[in-house]
Amino acid sequence: MNITFEGKTAVVTGAAGGLGREVARLLTAAGARVVGFDIAAVPDGDGIEGRRVDMADPASIDEAVASLDTSVDVLCNVAGLAQTHPAEAVLRVNFLGLRHLTETLGPRMAEGATVTNVASNAGNGWRDRRPVLEELLATDGFAPGAEWLSAHLADQGDPYMFSKELVQLYTLARSHTIYREHGVRMNCVSPGEMATPMMDDFRQAMSPKILDAVASESTLGRMAAPAEVATVVVFLASAQAGFASGSIFDVDGGWTAVTLTDQVDYGVFA
Repeated sequence: MNITFEGKTAVVTGAAGGLGREVARLLTAAGARVVGFDIAAVPDGDGIEGRRVDMADPASIDEAVASLDTSVDVLCNVAGLAQTHPAEAVLRVNFLGLRHLTETLGPRMAEGATVTNVASNAGNGWRDRRPVLEELLATDGFAPGAEWLSAHLADQGDPYMFSKELVQLYTLARSHTIYREHGVRMNCVSPGEMATPMMDDFRQAMSPKILDAVASESTLGRMAAPAEVATVVVFLASAQAGFASGSIFDVDGGWTAVTLTDQVDYGVFA
């Protein structure tokens, strides 16, 4: 199967490093023109055009979108913050900024374009608090969303988990209407633990013993390399995945599978 993006323009958030950099690199190698959005400088090389963009600031996002000189065929929302950052910043980047960029770009995207959101298996609990998640999803834009966070975020527990629950449910809910409105196909990749610099943040925020136990109890018994997740992101963005819509693809070494089927030995977490 030959996946190509020749003649396509892609926007990748979080392109300065980690998973975002790997996604941008693979898209470029497949022929795409890639514009990388990141608050950090996107390193030279691999043919990626860097834009300094603060995904927590809608004005910064709008400026970056306005700088694009063509329609966009592929949007990969990869940028994210761990819970070592202030809770509101986590939600602004991981969800509000993701949503704002997607909704701003949607009308400018080419027919048959794709959006691939990166969530996490940390967001698998969205069903347990769907009503409160839907309150935030119902807000009309970045500013009303930020107002909702100011009033309610302190009651939601771990901000990273909450943000990824939102990304999963947003993908499920919006995929239908964004396709009907703009012909844009949306899916979500939900990784587990990954060997990126962000793992250091998770080790600060959570018990390393718990993180190691999650890896060991997953079917494959290890963390992912960024390339193992990036290839799935790129596949979903391609024409070869043309009948995939509104799906959440678990790329977590089997963690979701073993938890859903009660095959985890939780004694190793004690």
